[in-house]
Amino acid sequence: MEAQTRRNAKLNILGETVWGLKANLVVPSVILAVLLYQYGASPELIGAISAIEISMQLVPQMAGGYIFHSRARRKGQLVLWHFVVMLPFTLLMGILTFFADQMDPALYRLGMLICFACYMGAIGVVAASWVEFFLGTVYEPEIRGTVMGLSSFGASAAGTGGALFAGWWIGSVTGIQAYAWLYVFSWVLGMISIALFLLIQDPGGADAPEVARPGLHVLAASMRASLNSANFRNYLVGRVLALVGFSVLPFIAIYYTSSMGGGLAKDFVVACFAAYTIANALGSLVLGRMGDRYGHRWGILFGMTMQIITLGVAILVTGVAGVILVYLGAGLASSCGFVSHSNLVMEMCPPENKNRVAHISIANLVIGIPAAVAPILSGWVAGQWHEPTLFAICMGISLGALTWMLLRFKEPRTA
Repeated sequence: MEAQTRRNAKLNILGETVWGLKANLVVPSVILAVLLYQYGASPELIGAISAIEISMQLVPQMAGGYIFHSRARRKGQLVLWHFVVMLPFTLLMGILTFFADQMDPALYRLGMLICFACYMGAIGVVAASWVEFFLGTVYEPEIRGTVMGLSSFGASAAGTGGALFAGWWIGSVTGIQAYAWLYVFSWVLGMISIALFLLIQDPGGADAPEVARPGLHVLAASMRASLNSANFRNYLVGRVLALVGFSVLPFIAIYYTSSMGGGLAKDFVVACFAAYTIANALGSLVLGRMGDRYGHRWGILFGMTMQIITLGVAILVTGVAGVILVYLGAGLASSCGFVSHSNLVMEMCPPENKNRVAHISIANLVIGIPAAVAPILSGWVAGQWHEPTLFAICMGISLGALTWMLLRFKEPRTA
């Protein structure tokens, strides 16, 4: 690995590590779910957290190929977008929470969900372009999975500290102010993280020709070229089934703080999310390296297997052991989502598709729409029949997803 590539990799790993600490101070499926529940949210509204998170991250990604079309200017535009558009919503959520007790609960819930939706939408617009540039462009395929795995390991390892700190902070600081300060801390760390990416050098950026902003017909043609691949379509079906089958993450905290799950203290359940980040860190590290050597299909199959096991544990085990084991399993299941999924999508971009951002965007759009609806339905199921029934239904869907991937999806490197 040449010196410039090593320097870029170190900056990427450090930036993602700081971002992981930032993100895990205010995990939506834990912190936002607990806050909204404390201020009177229904199970359906709790389910909307994951629906917003998934849909707003995935659906707006087509806009990124239009906004961030210039390779020469892309790095600065991506960083500026985070500073000006995305991160201010984290700070605004903290400000709202400082005044939550003086607000009407319904108004507070609405304000938090709107800010959260805007934050996730800003991520959605930039996500495909960020992955395509900082991972797909800067690194060669032979080392990309390793860099992604190390970055995800750093993010998850730091996130473990973030989750533990958040649990300690909530238990130590009286009242709603504890949650408000977590959002402020998260905003500061986010600014530091993104600033590090300014130092990453694009090896071919200086010589990259200026290209015209792609029109809608160009983006549509690129997406059609991707969807012409039967293996790519089969992969998308399997990923949709897998995400629908694991639309339960916000309900884990709710379940284990309820009497059915053991009536555990909120600060303890928040701290237990560290088990998720530890498992995610180890899984990402191993899957990235193994994927570079043997293909990333195995990572996806591993993730689906782990989510089936995790849902089984959630059904059978309550109390302290249950919440720790479930978060451990969920972390291992989710570790394939960034490393294995991102690499597979980029590797399946067909040669006739000259716009890789459009290829990534159509993958996330197809996956995002049903995956966004699923948590709302999960909230309805939890409200009608409680969380164990929801876990059992999702386990059946996850079994179907694993079966589909085993039978219909081939490793792109050998297909």
